[in-house]
Amino acid sequence: GFRNVKQLKGGILGYFEEVGGDHWDGDCFVFDQRVAVNPALDETEVVVCFACREPLSKDEQASSDYVVGVSCPYCIDRVNVVPISDE
Repeated sequence: GFRNVKQLKGGILGYFEEVGGDHWDGDCFVFDQRVAVNPALDETEVVVCFACREPLSKDEQASSDYVVGVSCPYCIDRVNVVPISDE
């Protein structure tokens, strides 16, 4: 286990409200329709894969393995995807 674990009073969102995000790098995953927020508490471009529930950045969403409602780079090898033929 871990020793000397600390917890932010009011949580990360409370920290953002109180001191802003000057010392924060990245987004904060939230458990609602927003998926993730930045230090200004604005919704980010992160989405969740329908198949595996993995959060996906804008770059991951640009992958050819990401198909909305079907797969993402994390689960493409685990889902049964039938390629669409141009013929």
